[in-house]
Amino acid sequence: MRTLVIYLKDFLKEDFEWLRYGAIAVFIGLSISVNYSLNFESNYVNTNLVPKRYFAYFLFYSFAYFGALTLARITTKNRSALSGKFFLLSIIGMVIMAVDGSFRGSYDIAGMIMQGPDRWFLGRVISEWQSYFLVVIPLFLLWKTTGSGNFYGLTLKNVNLKPYLWLLALVVPIVIIAGTLDSFQEQYPMYSHQQYMGFAALPNWLNLAIYEISYGAAFLPVELLFRGFLVIGIGRLIGKEAIFPMVAAYVFLHFEKPMGEAISSAFGGYILGIFALRTNNIWGGVIIHTGLAWLMELSGWLMKLINE
Repeated sequence: MRTLVIYLKDFLKEDFEWLRYGAIAVFIGLSISVNYSLNFESNYVNTNLVPKRYFAYFLFYSFAYFGALTLARITTKNRSALSGKFFLLSIIGMVIMAVDGSFRGSYDIAGMIMQGPDRWFLGRVISEWQSYFLVVIPLFLLWKTTGSGNFYGLTLKNVNLKPYLWLLALVVPIVIIAGTLDSFQEQYPMYSHQQYMGFAALPNWLNLAIYEISYGAAFLPVELLFRGFLVIGIGRLIGKEAIFPMVAAYVFLHFEKPMGEAISSAFGGYILGIFALRTNNIWGGVIIHTGLAWLMELSGWLMKLINE
């Protein structure tokens, strides 16, 4: 735990500038305000027209990423030159984000296999694994073609997970308290939503295991894209300047979730970005992200049992 605190203190000591940090905070704050006051993503980006939706998401995430990058660079004197390779890779990153974020074919694929309630369960499970095809494989091919070093932080070399486990333990009381809120109990556990219950006459414990494993597995591609590619990969070209653009894009990823999650994603994305940049691996973020998700599920189940 002390190691993570040192990472944060050292990074802030060398990186913090009032003007730049303030400008990014205003940019993200205004973006959150506009999105939730106008329901912007749902009304103007997430359309039913497939070609338009993909392009709209590309512009949506590109505005977040390049907008934050531009703002951060014009409010600091310490900036490096941006290469053509940086622009090529960052644009490819926005394309991958747009394709993954706007893909809606999981339930169609499930519908080809089965109908009725089973389709919804299978569709949700497929949607949790889709990013391995839409994110992990494209990033692997990109790394093999243009990358250097390890696969964007997906390495077990010199990994120390103990500090992250301590950090995860610290949030347990917060998750338990959050579990008492009505809004939390309406959302969690995710598996208890009626359309996911039951699948192909399998025992309920097996359905639950399939769902929760799939739910947890979905966070590795998220960490690989945001902390791996956008921080470690892009950071090999522009250093610590990679952090703020990633944070802005990560916040935009949460714009169809409750506002509290979007706000907290800014802080979480920033902290995990620093850890990834300092350690050159993403496993800490995977542990935190997956562990927190499963803790929220567990808290939801406990509240459900208490209320029954």
